[in-house]
Amino acid sequence: MSSKQKSFISLAIIVIGFYLGLTYIPQIVGTCMDGACGFSAGEIIISFAIPLAFIALPVGLEMALFQKGLSQALSDVGITRFRWRGVGIAFVYVVPLLLFFPVVSVATNAPVSVQPNWGWLIVNVILVNGFAEEIMMRGFIFRHLREGRPFWRAAALSTVFFAVYHIPLIFARRGPGCHRHHPGGAGGISHGLQL
Repeated sequence: MSSKQKSFISLAIIVIGFYLGLTYIPQIVGTCMDGACGFSAGEIIISFAIPLAFIALPVGLEMALFQKGLSQALSDVGITRFRWRGVGIAFVYVVPLLLFFPVVSVATNAPVSVQPNWGWLIVNVILVNGFAEEIMMRGFIFRHLREGRPFWRAAALSTVFFAVYHIPLIFARRGPGCHRHHPGGAGGISHGLQL
């Protein structure tokens, strides 16, 4: 077996473990990430601690598996200096998403309602999908697939990882960070805002 094949299998095992951990640990310990909890201090702390631990996981893997220092590991997974240009680009992308439901509501004359505790769904989208998933899939997986491969081959392989990671969502409507809904992307926003 070549070193590229071994690397691919290792990355696949990491992604599987990442998915299973981010999906089932919140269910086992009970969190507010699905918007349903008693809002005790412990539940709230755990609701932030689990996604933050999964955000830190790729950094820890870089340090443990590739003997990198903290600064280099952070840089390698894409956690670098804050750049306003990136925020501006994200803003241009997010504003149409935020305006979608109000515009559809006005166009169809249907009221917009929100699920109870919708704020936790938004927190979940930001922490789990916006940070943990992206740092793992783009910062860690894609970067390691890119080593020794042309960009487009690494991008195609990364897409396979990303797609397989999300296949359970098609069938179960559940996924990382919660046990009732997967508030990821537009689908998650539609769980929080209902027409």
